[in-house]
Amino acid sequence: MEETKSIIKEFISFIDAEIEEISFQENILYVNLKAFGLTEILDDIQYLLKKIIAKKTGQFFYLHLDINGYKKKKEEQLKQAVQIIADQVALFKKEKILNPMPAYERRIIHLELASRTDIKTESIGESKERKVIIRPV
Repeated sequence: MEETKSIIKEFISFIDAEIEEISFQENILYVNLKAFGLTEILDDIQYLLKKIIAKKTGQFFYLHLDINGYKKKKEEQLKQAVQIIADQVALFKKEKILNPMPAYERRIIHLELASRTDIKTESIGESKERKVIIRPV
């Protein structure tokens, strides 16, 4: 883990950001940064950092990179939105197909709605066209 932290610190020094927190829980590496103007390339930074860590250490895990709490806010908005959609699906008994989205967003939806007994979720499609369907039970 120390080698991974060192790699992260070196990488972050090139993008003019400050590390707020690095933690590792349940095979997920959480990295929170403070920076200006990088949220629009957050996914690209996360992809590069994960590849660099894997190449240098041989470690493979899920990387959750957030800048200025952007991803956390987006996740909360997504959770609220899918709860409303799930309520509509349960009420009107009509499935709803969501727009294509990245794997981490689909995972958030599945986890958020997993405890509900009135609906079920499923991912369909391939690659960048993969999306979630919320169906009534």
